[in-house]
Amino acid sequence: MVVRVIRNILCVLLLALLLLGVPRLSGLIADLFDYRAIDPDGAFAWISVHHIAQAVIFILLIIVISLLSRLSSALAGVTRLLD
Repeated sequence: MVVRVIRNILCVLLLALLLLGVPRLSGLIADLFDYRAIDPDGAFAWISVHHIAQAVIFILLIIVISLLSRLSSALAGVTRLLD
């Protein structure tokens, strides 16, 4: 019971870290480029790159979590066969 509570708390903390950290990381990525040539007012290009970077990071995270989930399921099946 205690292990389940600790695991849930760690999952919530990880989710909070991701939801707060990924936008900051994508902002840092967007800051790497100079947009004056294509967006002199700075109203569109930075936020577009920021959101594209966010989408790519979250898609990569979804793929990694999906692969880990499948691996975990496959390993659980193997351990059942070994028992």
